[in-house]
Amino acid sequence: MRTDDVLAQIDSALHDWTVSADAMRSKPADEPPVPAALARPVPLPSDVRGMLARRISDRHDLPQESALQAVRDAERGISTDHTDLVKAEAQTLISESVDRIRVALRPVLSNLAAALQHLRAAVPCDDRPGPARRDRRAWQSPYGPPPRRR
Repeated sequence: MRTDDVLAQIDSALHDWTVSADAMRSKPADEPPVPAALARPVPLPSDVRGMLARRISDRHDLPQESALQAVRDAERGISTDHTDLVKAEAQTLISESVDRIRVALRPVLSNLAAALQHLRAAVPCDDRPGPARRDRRAWQSPYGPPPRRR
């Protein structure tokens, strides 16, 4: 694009009466923006998609193909008759997974707490401040009184 073309566009924008003098200011959005992570559906790994479809099929007497299609539709953000069922089953699956992780980590954390107690016993740590210094008054700075001028 040539310089003359750019200047012509600027001139036309300045003399265009449909644009107000306030045109360079930003206009606030009508609704709050959706976070980027929630703007588009999150793709599921195929094994998670299959596991969720099997759970729905087994627990709610839905054919395997229908359950898989319901999971795919929920993944794409398409609302169907089974969307609430997919969300509830996904929440249950997440809760069960977190409980399994919690149970698996409990012995590790208890061993870590015991190790920290042994470490505290081996290395005494005193968080209290040391004794007050006697070479200056309490209200003076740690650097002592200001020097006197002569």
